[in-house]
Amino acid sequence: MSLNGQSSGEQSLSVVPALLAELGGVLDRLAAADVSQCTDAELVDVARTHEQLINRMLFEGDRQIVALSDRGVPRAMGYRSLTNFMNVALRVSDPGRRTDQMEATACFRQLSGEVSDPKYPTLAAGFAEGAVGAAHVRKVAEILDKIPHRLPHDRKVAAEKTLAELAREHTPAELTTLGMRLLAHLDPDGELTDAKDRARRRNLWLNRQDAQKMSKLTANLDPQTRALLEMMLAVWAKPGMNNPDDPDSPSGGEDDADIEQVKAAAARDSRSQAQRNHDALNALLTAVFADGLLGKTHRGLPVSLIIKANLADLIREVGVGDHRDRVGHPHPRVDRAGRADSAVPGDLRRCHRDSAVLRSRQTTGHPGAAVGVAGPHRWGGVLSAWL
Repeated sequence: MSLNGQSSGEQSLSVVPALLAELGGVLDRLAAADVSQCTDAELVDVARTHEQLINRMLFEGDRQIVALSDRGVPRAMGYRSLTNFMNVALRVSDPGRRTDQMEATACFRQLSGEVSDPKYPTLAAGFAEGAVGAAHVRKVAEILDKIPHRLPHDRKVAAEKTLAELAREHTPAELTTLGMRLLAHLDPDGELTDAKDRARRRNLWLNRQDAQKMSKLTANLDPQTRALLEMMLAVWAKPGMNNPDDPDSPSGGEDDADIEQVKAAAARDSRSQAQRNHDALNALLTAVFADGLLGKTHRGLPVSLIIKANLADLIREVGVGDHRDRVGHPHPRVDRAGRADSAVPGDLRRCHRDSAVLRSRQTTGHPGAAVGVAGPHRWGGVLSAWL
């Protein structure tokens, strides 16, 4: 049963499902075809045509996503947003980029019911024909977004047309150079760019953590923010300063530290400039947090740093030890700890009573074995507060 109650077996009023089924059949036959029979010239033409068809399919896919959005289908199906629908239901690999692509080349229905023209019509036409791809669309839109808002409208239209035509013949990397030339021609002295343009383009994105828990930070900073950041890095990111790997490294600014201590720490400092910048930002945020500049509460709760750890984390980081003497008898202290479950906080045991509890007989099968806490590890501070 479909969303509107129509059975999947009923005849559709649209020819689109039948056309897509036919296209799928063509792709099946194409996959079974032997390309080795093609000459070199024919194979080049085949590959070029294939890429053009991929671009055309992307454009048509954008048109269908816009139609779904106009009808409110994602919300009706229970998705939080169009982006969430694209990611989960349609399995779009990068919904954010796809949304930017649609904003540049798709036709949206207005509140009046009329369908608007694409934001960049010449670029959209090239995309629909397959002459330009998604990377070309992103690059052209990125360049056009840098055009000052005070530039006359007719020159903006001419710039869009020029870049769209260049995109048909050049790679996205080449468009970067060509776009910079175009921007320099439109505003050679930078007089048209004002605070409104800079405010429109300012942004800072904290991207998701990767598998190693690292996060990429991307930003477009206005001149004032850049100047403040440069001043902070010039003081806090100097060699030897705010080095987390050196316990004798001075913290804070260089002016507040001992000169000889800074020199000694700088001689031991093997970090790159990028790593020093990172550590300086970390030290600054830590100082701001400690000084209470973030406020005393967040939505009524005390501002605090929360470190989450489940039972599996503790088992993995603490380790399991089978502490017995040479004849196989358990060590007395370990035996008492194993019987009392003292290696795990009571609150944690209660939270995980339905999961594996850290008892000696459950971890290793021996009554005397217990969880051993030995050596420094990243949960040491947390465990020391609990144990």
